[in-house]
Amino acid sequence: MSKMNRHIVWQFFTRFGASLFNLLIGILISRYLGSEGRGTHGLFIASIALIHLCTNWLGGASLVYLAPRYSLKQLTQISFWWSSLFAFATWLLLYALDLLPGEYNLLLLACAMIFAWWNNLANLLLGRQHTQAYNTLQVINPMLSVTILVAAFLFFEPVFLSFVWAYAIAQVISLGLSFTYLRQELAMDVKAHDSGLLRIFIRHGLYIQLANLTQFFNYRIVYFLIDSHFGKSTLGIYSNALSLAESVWMITRSISTIQFAKIANSTDIQYSRNLTRRYGGISVAVSAAGVLTLTLLPDTFFTWLFGAEFTGIHDYLVLLAPAILSMSFGNIYAHYFSGLGLNRVNFVGSLFNLVVMVIAFYVLMDVIGVQAAPVSASISFTLAMGYHVWRFRPWALDHRP
Repeated sequence: MSKMNRHIVWQFFTRFGASLFNLLIGILISRYLGSEGRGTHGLFIASIALIHLCTNWLGGASLVYLAPRYSLKQLTQISFWWSSLFAFATWLLLYALDLLPGEYNLLLLACAMIFAWWNNLANLLLGRQHTQAYNTLQVINPMLSVTILVAAFLFFEPVFLSFVWAYAIAQVISLGLSFTYLRQELAMDVKAHDSGLLRIFIRHGLYIQLANLTQFFNYRIVYFLIDSHFGKSTLGIYSNALSLAESVWMITRSISTIQFAKIANSTDIQYSRNLTRRYGGISVAVSAAGVLTLTLLPDTFFTWLFGAEFTGIHDYLVLLAPAILSMSFGNIYAHYFSGLGLNRVNFVGSLFNLVVMVIAFYVLMDVIGVQAAPVSASISFTLAMGYHVWRFRPWALDHRP
C-alpha cells in the first residue's frame, strides 16, 4: 500500500471513529431526552457551527493553504484574535435575532470560541502535512465529549446541561492537545513576519468564507426551516437521519482532506487533476456501498437504536440517497479548486446549491410536508455536483490565484 493510500485509510478510520462517537452522543441524547431534546442538541451544534464559520474567514481552510507559505507564529496570532472577535460578534447577532437555543447562551459562546481556537491550530498542522496529529485531534474531541457525557448521565442528572458541560470540557482538552502538537513547529518557525499577510489573509479567505457559509446553510438551513414549520420533535428525527447520512459523507471527507493538503502543497496542475479524477471515482464507489447499507436497514432498527419516537428515518435516508452520492462526488472536485486557491468557484457552487434548496423546499413543503427537506437536498446537491464537474473539465491548466 502506498504512503498516500495509507494516509487515506488512516484518515477514513479516524473520521469513522469521530462519526461513531458523534452518533453515540446522538443516541444517548435521543434515548434520555427524546426527540425534542435531540432537536435542541441539533440547534446547539448548528449555532456553534455557524459561529465557527464566521471565525473561519481568517482561519480554517485558509490556514491550510497559507501554512506552508508564511510564518506560523504570525498566522496563529492573526487567527486567534480574529476568532475571538468574530465569535463574540456572531454570537451577539444570533442572540439579538433570538436564534440561540435558550438558557445555555453564555456556555455556547465559550464553547464556540475554544472550538475555533483549537481548530485553527489543527488546520495549521494539516497545512504542514501533520495529518496524523490532525486526525487524532478530530477523533479525540468527540470521544472526550461522549465519555464525559456518559459519566454525567450516570452520576448526575440526565439533562441537556450535562451535554453542554461535557462538550465544553472536551473543547478545553482539545485546545491543550492541539497546542502541544504544534509547539515544536512554532519553535522551529524561522519565517519572517510579512506586513502584507493580513491583507492576503482577508483576500484569500473571503471566497473561502463565503463558500463555507453558503455550504453550512446547505447542510443546516433545513434545521431552522423544520424547527420553524414542523417543530423540534420532527427536527430531532430528521437530525438523526442526517447524522447517519453524514456518516457516509465521512468517506469523501477523509479522501478530500488528503487531496486538499496534497494539492495545496503541489505546483503540478496535471498531477492535481489526475488525483481529483481518481479520488472522485473512489469516493462515489465507496459511498454507494454505504448508502446501500443504510437504505437496506428497516425502520424498526432505527426505532430500536434511537427510541420509539424516532419513526420515519428509513424514508428520510432513501430520499437523501441522491444527495449523499452527489455530495460524495462533487466534494472531491470542490477540493480541487480549494487546493488551487480558486475559492470563487466553490462559492458560486455553494450559493447555487443553497438557492435551489430553499426554493425547492418551499415549493414542495405544502405538497409532501417535511419530506420536502430531503428531496430538496437531493435536487440541489445533484445540480451543484454537475456545476463543479462542468467547471473542472474546461479549466485552464495554468490557473492560479
